[in-house]
Amino acid sequence: MNDINGEHSQNSYFEELSYKEYQKRDILNENNGKINFSEIKDRLKEIRNVLPHYNRKEIISLEEKFYDIKSYEEKLQFWIDKDLGLINTDLSYIKKDKNKKFRIPFAIEPIDDVEDNLYFNYLLKWFNENTVNSKIKYFTFETLKTNLLDSGQLRKKLINTELNQTKNRINDLISNEQFFMQKFVDGFRLNQNLLTDLYDGYLTTDKIIVIAYLLSPVLGYLEYEKFLNEKLKNEDFISEVIMKSEEKGVKGNPVLKEYTFRKIHFFTTENLDKLRTELITKNIIEDISFDDFKDIFSEQPTTKVKSRIIWKLENKRSSATYIRYDWQSLLSLINEVVEPDFVKYKGEIKELLKWYFDFPDNTLSNKIEDSFSDYLTTFEKNHRKSTKEIIEIFKKINK
Repeated sequence: MNDINGEHSQNSYFEELSYKEYQKRDILNENNGKINFSEIKDRLKEIRNVLPHYNRKEIISLEEKFYDIKSYEEKLQFWIDKDLGLINTDLSYIKKDKNKKFRIPFAIEPIDDVEDNLYFNYLLKWFNENTVNSKIKYFTFETLKTNLLDSGQLRKKLINTELNQTKNRINDLISNEQFFMQKFVDGFRLNQNLLTDLYDGYLTTDKIIVIAYLLSPVLGYLEYEKFLNEKLKNEDFISEVIMKSEEKGVKGNPVLKEYTFRKIHFFTTENLDKLRTELITKNIIEDISFDDFKDIFSEQPTTKVKSRIIWKLENKRSSATYIRYDWQSLLSLINEVVEPDFVKYKGEIKELLKWYFDFPDNTLSNKIEDSFSDYLTTFEKNHRKSTKEIIEIFKKINK
C-alpha cells in the first residue's frame, strides 16, 4: 500500500511540475508578462461602455427571437445585427415562476472546436471593422477596396503597386506581434486558419478574445491581398497602351475614352470631398452631390453621372453686360486633380468638359466649340500654372 501511495505521490509531483513548466511557457498566461493584458482589458472596457444598453424587458424580447435560431453562425450574426457586442457572450437572465427561479440561457459562448473557430472568425472581423485595436492605425477591407475602385478603372500596374504596399503593411504587423501574427498570415493565405494552429493550450472564450484582438489589424489587409490576387488571376482590369514618360510629346496622364476624368492616385476620395466643399463655399461652383462630383473625377462610365458641375467663377474682364467665365481656373482645376495630357487627349478632354461642366447661363457647350483651342493655348503658354483662386483652395485642402 505504501508503495502505491509513494508512486501516486511521485506522479502527482511530476504532473504538477509539468503544469508549472507549461504555465511558464503559456503565451496567454497573464502572470508571465508576455502580453499586455491590462491594456487589452482597458480597451475592451471602453468598447463595452459604448455599446447600446438594453433593459431587462428588451433583453427578454431579444431572447425570445434568439430562441428560435438553431445555427450557431446565425446566432453570431443575430448578436452583431442587434449590436449586442461579440465580447459580451452571455446575457442570460433569471426568471421567476411560482416562487421558483429559472436561468434563461441567452448566450453565444462557444462550446466545442467548431464553435470556437466560428466565434473567432466572426469576432476577428467584428474587431477589425470596429477598429477596436486603437494602438495600431489600419484600414478595413471595405475601406481599401472602396478607395481602389474610386480611383478609376483598374490597371495591372496599379494592382501590383497595391499588392506590394499591402504586403509591406502585413510584414510590418508581423514584426510588431511575435506570437500569433505570422502563423495567422500563413494560415489565411493557405485557407487553413484554425485556432489550434495558433495556440495549442486550453482555449477559453477570454483567450479567443485576446487572440482575435491582437490579430484584428491584419485581417483587412489579408482580405485585400486576396481580392487583388483574384483580380490579377482573372485579368479583371483594363488593357491599355500607355506611352513612357520619356517619349516625345507626353505631357501628362491618359484620358480613357467613354469614361470620366481619372484623378491622380494620391488624390484621395476624402480630398475630393474637401475640394467640392471648398468650391461650393467659395461660390466657384453650384451645389452638387458628392457622389456625382466624385464620379466625374473617378474614371466612371460616361453614362453613370447624372449631374453637371456648374462653374460660376468669372474672370477679371467679366461685366454685368457681358459675362466672361474663368476658363483658366477651370483648366487649372482639371490639371490639379487629373494632370492629363492636354495635347494628346485634347478631344477627349473637350468632350468631357461639354458633358460634365456648364455655366449658369448654359453657354459652355457653345463656347467650347468656338474657342477651346484658344483657352488651351493660353493655359499651355502659362506652363499650366494654376490661378490664384485654385492655388488657395488646394493649399487649404492639403493642410
